[in-house]
Amino acid sequence: MPKIHEYFRRDINRTIEKVIDYYAQGEDRLAREIAEYEITDNIESCFRKFLDAFGEGVRGGRVTEVGIWVSGFYGSGKSSFTKYLGAALDPSRTVDGKPFLDLLCERFPRNEIPAALRTVSKKHPTAVVLLDLGAEQLAESAAAPVSTVLYWKVLQWAGFSKEKKTAQLEFTLDRRGKYVEFKDKYRRRYKGEWEEIHNDPLIGVARAAEIVPEVLPDDFPTPESFRGLRFEEARDVRDLAREIIDICTRKTGHENILILVDEAGQYVAPRGELILNLDGLARSLKELGKGKVWIAATGQQTLSEIVEKAAHNSAELNKLRDRFPISIHLDASDIREITHRRLLDKSEEGRKKLEGLFKEHGQSMVTHTRLSGTALFKGDPDSETFTRLYPFLPQHFDLLLELIRTLARSTGGIGLRSAIRVIQDVLVDKSRVLGADAVKLADREIGALACVDDFYDTLRADIAKVLPHVIGGVEKTAKIFGPASIETRVAKAVAALQPVETFPRTAENLAALLYRETGSPGLLEQVRDALRKIASQKECGLIEDPQAGGWVFLSDAVKPIRDKRNSYAPTSGEVMRAKIDVLKQGTADHPLFRVQPAARLENIKEVRASVKLGRTPVVGGSAEDVELRLEFVEPALWDGKRGEFLVSTNTQVELKNTVVLLVKNDDTVEELLPEIVRSEKVLGDVDERAADHVVAQYLRAERRAAERCRERAAAAMEKAMLEGVFIFRGKPTPVREAGDTLDAAVRTILSAAVKEVFPHFHLAPIRPSTEAAARFLGVERMDRITKDLDPLGLVVKSKGAPRVDTAAPVLAEVIRVFRAKTAESGSGRLQGSYLQDLFSAPPYGWTKDTVRYLFAALLRAGEIEFHVPGADGPGRTAGPQAVEAVKSTVSFNRIGVSSRDAKLPPEALDRAARRLETLFGDEVLPLEEHISRSVRRHFPDLLEKFGSLPDRLRLLSLPGESRCRRLLADAADLLKGDAGGAASVLGGVECALPDEITWAKAVFDALESGAEADVRNARSMLDSLTDLERLFPGAVNDLLSAEDRTAAEEVLASERFFERLPELRGVVRSAVDRTEKRYAVDCAAYEDDLKKALSGLETEPDWAKLLDEDRGEIAAKLACDLPPTAGNGDPVRLLQTLLVRWRTLPGLIEELKAEIKRRRPAEPEPEPEPGKEGTEPPVEEIVEADALVEPAVIATPADLDAWLAGIREKLVGLLKAGKRIKLTAARKGA
Repeated sequence: MPKIHEYFRRDINRTIEKVIDYYAQGEDRLAREIAEYEITDNIESCFRKFLDAFGEGVRGGRVTEVGIWVSGFYGSGKSSFTKYLGAALDPSRTVDGKPFLDLLCERFPRNEIPAALRTVSKKHPTAVVLLDLGAEQLAESAAAPVSTVLYWKVLQWAGFSKEKKTAQLEFTLDRRGKYVEFKDKYRRRYKGEWEEIHNDPLIGVARAAEIVPEVLPDDFPTPESFRGLRFEEARDVRDLAREIIDICTRKTGHENILILVDEAGQYVAPRGELILNLDGLARSLKELGKGKVWIAATGQQTLSEIVEKAAHNSAELNKLRDRFPISIHLDASDIREITHRRLLDKSEEGRKKLEGLFKEHGQSMVTHTRLSGTALFKGDPDSETFTRLYPFLPQHFDLLLELIRTLARSTGGIGLRSAIRVIQDVLVDKSRVLGADAVKLADREIGALACVDDFYDTLRADIAKVLPHVIGGVEKTAKIFGPASIETRVAKAVAALQPVETFPRTAENLAALLYRETGSPGLLEQVRDALRKIASQKECGLIEDPQAGGWVFLSDAVKPIRDKRNSYAPTSGEVMRAKIDVLKQGTADHPLFRVQPAARLENIKEVRASVKLGRTPVVGGSAEDVELRLEFVEPALWDGKRGEFLVSTNTQVELKNTVVLLVKNDDTVEELLPEIVRSEKVLGDVDERAADHVVAQYLRAERRAAERCRERAAAAMEKAMLEGVFIFRGKPTPVREAGDTLDAAVRTILSAAVKEVFPHFHLAPIRPSTEAAARFLGVERMDRITKDLDPLGLVVKSKGAPRVDTAAPVLAEVIRVFRAKTAESGSGRLQGSYLQDLFSAPPYGWTKDTVRYLFAALLRAGEIEFHVPGADGPGRTAGPQAVEAVKSTVSFNRIGVSSRDAKLPPEALDRAARRLETLFGDEVLPLEEHISRSVRRHFPDLLEKFGSLPDRLRLLSLPGESRCRRLLADAADLLKGDAGGAASVLGGVECALPDEITWAKAVFDALESGAEADVRNARSMLDSLTDLERLFPGAVNDLLSAEDRTAAEEVLASERFFERLPELRGVVRSAVDRTEKRYAVDCAAYEDDLKKALSGLETEPDWAKLLDEDRGEIAAKLACDLPPTAGNGDPVRLLQTLLVRWRTLPGLIEELKAEIKRRRPAEPEPEPEPGKEGTEPPVEEIVEADALVEPAVIATPADLDAWLAGIREKLVGLLKAGKRIKLTAARKGA
């Protein structure tokens, strides 16, 4: 019989790399890898997406984002995609003298992408840096920030040392232009090249320390200064990014840079600070690179959809979405196609042979290999699929990929092979993991199929890293039953499938995956028997646990947890809570009461119903107006309970608004609920995050088991409820009659119930807006209220005038209930919050916005009044306070509402309207609302206008201050309660307020028209005359007569002073005229006396001896500085000043005579005669100008002052020496 390997088109024993290594850049390795590279339609579209984004950036530099995230299943080709892309864009990358770009372009099935790739590579050469975070680990830290790892990688890429301290030195030397000098000095001293030892952490640092003082003497004066330097990287991410860009640009000369980071998602996910560092690096590269520097990172997860059970901190990993918005995803489905092309493609003879094999045995094979209960089985294969994938079936392929994915998540991919390499190992054991006596799959006869125990043999070491106990279970089974027994094959199948937690490990699925050869009978019975035998051997640890997904090998760590879980006895309360939780949460297929039941009343009001299990709340609370009560009863008690509720729902008040749903208990539900409690108990007792992998897997299985139990319990309860009966107010309705589904039936019964719960809702079947009541009151004239402001049409016309129709059914009902409740309260007033709650509850059910609208209408109708806190009076009209009171639920809650007292008679309203018309000139209708509106319009201005009038009268010493304050107080009181009481005040038979306002207006107008100045002038004149009379008795008799003084004082003491202002002005004018005349006469006489006094002083003997300046100062004191007339000033004050000076003139003359004597100069002593003893004639010093004056440059006044001061100092010195100075001009020629 021919062997399987004979029918493959290519050699399946050729070398296929386990994984793609970023750093494997040898030409032979690159040539081998690119020859194996298969480009599918999806991979081609990924190249296109990259080139579109990257090309736009490097062409214009105006892109907003430069971060690319390449995602895909482990082994899907992320590393090869980015590695080959980078090599193609690197102009220096060649293989056997041929650009790598050409080798890659040859692999494309179409020319579009190669052309674009060549264009970008030629026009925009790029510096490419590769960083494999899965392999790159710094010695100091196994989880260093990405920016730091990349920085040191770039230094190595640029040719610098791998040792951090030495690399930093080389970079500093290179940046300062001294690196060549350093290497020359090293070559001369050590007779070798620096590059030969610069990676040595001992020799390299030691020798560098000897040379660096010669190159950088200021930084390192001695070898010890460098040798003892402890290097610490403290620069921030932005500084590192700037240096990375600088190094790349200087090394290559290219402004475009592409940084490729492999396994970034796996590397940064465990720690939030690493995520933030990568975020900062990408942001800095974008800002500094200006569209020329790009970063592409790979990860097993996409950034837009983090899969469940991914690496830790996957939620934080999602933060990178904004920094890497360009997403490229390599589809896992490509793996099957690529594997077929590279490995499983058959020869022509092989295809024909396999097609015949499928035709002969395909139907039985499909039957015996069919899987159930798993999404990995997508249908039976056809002949073409069987031929393409043989010796694998589609479900084998998908299961193997899922197993590799699960192992990669658990181990981080460390040491794991790519999917295609695993397929190769299953076929030919390329990794040499099988025993010497094992028959490789490719060496078996044609017709043999790959089986799950083959997967186990190939991946045994990888499974052992994740679930070591299952390996132990298989080994114990093999020891007991033999390595080639069906029991061992079954144990291997369970072990291989156990990492895939969602796969149901049933006997049927195990038998399907162990089916070894086409045309052979099924293995189901053999597998079942083998499972029983293995389970009977307790040391093997195999058990059937439906909660965990079927047959599993139980670890020692899980056994006590499982035993504790199974032995736990849930309490009735816990079972009840589980039942409530199922009812409340439901499931996707059986939502139950996940959405709170509700019904619409008049298609306007939505009435929500609370749901209770007996008396225990399930959904909603006590605030709901309708209740759905679930009563689960034993079938034997059904009829008795039904009769009981038919009576109680019709007679008991507490059940008046309750719909009872009577349901028969289901035994299935009673069995499932304790299982849910047990699963949740173990999940609550054991922390999955702190548990090892095996325990965590068990806990996840318990969580899925609990979900399955909830699904079954929800389905059973829904079915039972559909077989139940609704009972409302004594009327039974079978659920099936109300609706085909539970949701439809509940809606139907609630729709009927709410009509009986809210029988008065039809009186106001509206849902107005929140501001409806405020807008209704805000319209000044009721005849202008439109339909949208009055949806119930409460405003009607009666005898041509608009009014609120209090006989309307809804208002009549509100008035009736309001008066009854007011009488019951005993206080005559009800709180707004009570009224809103009263009319929004059954039997009305109106919205609170509707309630406020109705009470706003009653206020306009004069039926009620509002008592607003702080308003100092009830609000009876539609004013601002009333509008504010009904504006919202909160504001209406605070007010009180009472019935209105007796209304004003028409005569009072007419008097009030006429008085307002007289005061303000407006036409005011004799209606209470119009009167209050007129007061609200005018009185605030009046208060503002007269507000300062009392103080002005007080400051002017005028009477009327208290009268004016009373007026202001009365006007303010009139505005209280939105001026609701204005009509009663202004409509009184005796009302002094209008006269007071008229008086205040006259006072205000007079003061504004100049009366204030007149009063001040009169007050000033009278005060000045009083002072003058006190100083000079009798001096004012001819200035102001007694009659005039009396008249002026009477005017200033009258509250109606404004009527006698002309008389006051006349008194003041006549007094001023007489004072001016008197002043002119006295001033002339005073000036004559001053002249006579000066003449007398000049006759004094010592006058002639005074200096001129002294005579001038004395004479100035006798000069008259008063104006000759008093026309430009206060004549009374000027006259007073004049009389005071005139009276003190004799004393001034005597003082000046004494001053003359005091200022007389002393007599000089006679000079000694020449030649007498005791005297020496002064020596005469002749000073020439040249000797006195030093040369100088004078540019400023300060320079001149300094120069003169020098000359003065010299002359003063000569004088102090007793010398006389004679200045002579310099001699010519000297």
